[in-house]
Amino acid sequence: MIVDHVLAGSIPVGHPGVGIGMLYDVEAFAMSAYNAYGEVTGFKNYAGLPMPKWEELTPRIQEAWRAAVSNVATNLLKMRT
Repeated sequence: MIVDHVLAGSIPVGHPGVGIGMLYDVEAFAMSAYNAYGEVTGFKNYAGLPMPKWEELTPRIQEAWRAAVSNVATNLLKMRT
């Protein structure tokens, strides 16, 4: 996977054709992060209520999780340069 080569430093982040969106599946990582949050909180939200399944989240909340994952990935990649 290209992200492995970028993180290993064999392909620079600024390499033509290497964009953040190409390096990883934002949706899969957002879902993974959401599930990790759920595992830590007993699948309860900030108010102590049961967390909905990913598919039941509003588009805005799903986009917030994608934005968070993208931000973390961007910062991790910047650390490699």
